[in-house]
Order: sequence, then C-alpha cells, then structure tokens
Amino acid sequence: MIHLYRRFGDTARVKECVETIRWHLELGWDPEHGGILQALDAAGSPWAAKWDLKVWWPHTEAMYALLLAHSVSGEPWCMEWFHRVNDYAFSHFPVPGHGEWIQNLDRRGRKIAMTVALPVKDPFHLTRALILSLGVLESLAKTDASKPPPPPQ
Repeated sequence: MIHLYRRFGDTARVKECVETIRWHLELGWDPEHGGILQALDAAGSPWAAKWDLKVWWPHTEAMYALLLAHSVSGEPWCMEWFHRVNDYAFSHFPVPGHGEWIQNLDRRGRKIAMTVALPVKDPFHLTRALILSLGVLESLAKTDASKPPPPPQ
C-alpha cells in the first residue's frame, strides 16, 4: 500500500500505512518469548487453534515493511523494530550450513514439524522480502553517505 499511495502522492495514507505496521507489530509481538505470533485478533486475543506459532514468512515480510516504512517516514521506531524482528528471525529460523529456514516454531522458538499450509515451504516470501530489504538498505546507505558527518564530540 505504501508503494501505491506514494505513486498517487497521498502522503496522509502513506503515514497511515506506516502507523498500521507499528500497530500490527505492537499487537502481534510475543512479549514473553519474542517473535511474531501467528493469530491474534484486533483486541490481542487468540483466534485460531495454533495462534501461538511463529512462522518464518511474517518475520521476513515485517523486516521489509519496517525498512520501507523507515525509508519513507524517517521514524526511528521503524529501525528499532527492524532490529528486534531481524535479531529474532536470524537467531531462530535459519538452518545453519544449509541456507534454508525453518518453517514453524512453537511459542518458545523451538522447531516443530507441522505443516501449516502446504507440505512444502514456498520460497517466495523469504527471497522476495530479503531482496527487497537489500534494495532499501542500499538506498538508505546512499542517503546516509550523502549527509555530512556529525560534528566531533
């Protein structure tokens, strides 16, 4: 939605999108064990049988959404949340030595062998979100490189 509203120059809607990302993360983040919970309603109550699972793809999509939100808003909280989600995702989902990610974790962050949707893990989200994240990071690095250095302290 951010891309669409930017195309039409609707800055008020872009700002709403950024705030919606924040609202979703604040609501869906597991305060006890970290990570994004699978199924909470708008009141923060579980609405599905496996509500407390942590699935890999919402984490990768959240990382991209946060970087994009920061790139359009400059809001510091976006990068704070990005680091929180990134740290959780990269410390829990990757399979060392294989370049693959675990599909599902229990609430405590332990691997579980359960199929959530398809019996195979769709490669779309991981690759897409990480490639798009790299693009935003490159753009942010160029922007930061063009700024004058801070004064010495």
